[in-house]
Amino acid sequence: MKFILQDSNKRTLTETLDQLWRISPTKFDLPEALVARNSQWGSKNQSDNVISTRKLSLPYSKTFQSDLEYNLFRSKLANFFLTSKKPIYLIDVENGRRASVEISSIPEKFDKGSEKRIVSDASIELILMDVLFEDFEESDTDFLYLPSGGYFDIYLSSEYSMDGYPMFELIAESNSNPDFSLDLEDADGNGFATQRIQSLSFSNANELNKYMTISSVTGEVQIGGRINVSKPITYSSNNTLWTGGSFLIFKPGKNRVVYSSAVNAPVQLRIRHRTRYES
Repeated sequence: MKFILQDSNKRTLTETLDQLWRISPTKFDLPEALVARNSQWGSKNQSDNVISTRKLSLPYSKTFQSDLEYNLFRSKLANFFLTSKKPIYLIDVENGRRASVEISSIPEKFDKGSEKRIVSDASIELILMDVLFEDFEESDTDFLYLPSGGYFDIYLSSEYSMDGYPMFELIAESNSNPDFSLDLEDADGNGFATQRIQSLSFSNANELNKYMTISSVTGEVQIGGRINVSKPITYSSNNTLWTGGSFLIFKPGKNRVVYSSAVNAPVQLRIRHRTRYES
């Protein structure tokens, strides 16, 4: 397995370009009760009872010819995390996915020789700032035009080959606020989750409030727009809503996403997934 540490300016830590780094066998689907929720574990929002970050250990074994070479190695590691443009990503090259990380510690564990240090069973301790590895090809559906009552189905394997924490992207198709809900139904047609959104500003009356994202990853709703179609979408901080992780979480098997509008206003809807890392 091959991993690269890279900052947001695409600057890499060159030592990670070889086979030195191998990720420890860590899974991210632990029950919430088993996950510590304090600052050293990187948890950003203590009120969020769903999303939690984890520590990640990158073990390595390397021989240094001198103390100077060893100290330069540690200094370069520390400097990369201090001076690089955030966020910093740990990139899984073979599988085309990444996760944002911060440095926790670089613990020392080595055997001293008369002229060299032989590092044994050492590791770089990272804090995983995102609950999941992010697949470079996140989009798993096209934008679909949905009238009130419209739906489409998402299937997850029992091993969660796709993430159970989706991100919904919506484009308003009416100048009336849709006052809508998204509901999840299982293979038997039984509803098991719902999310209602009410906002006076979400409509296609102009380009400034036409777009919405609902993230089950961060527990956030955003409404935004752009000056014209050639410009990127920007999101208003005044329209940001925090819900403490109360969102639509997929289950293994069939997940039917049903869109309902109190005023029969249609929308375009897309679902984005992330790949869940399994060792």
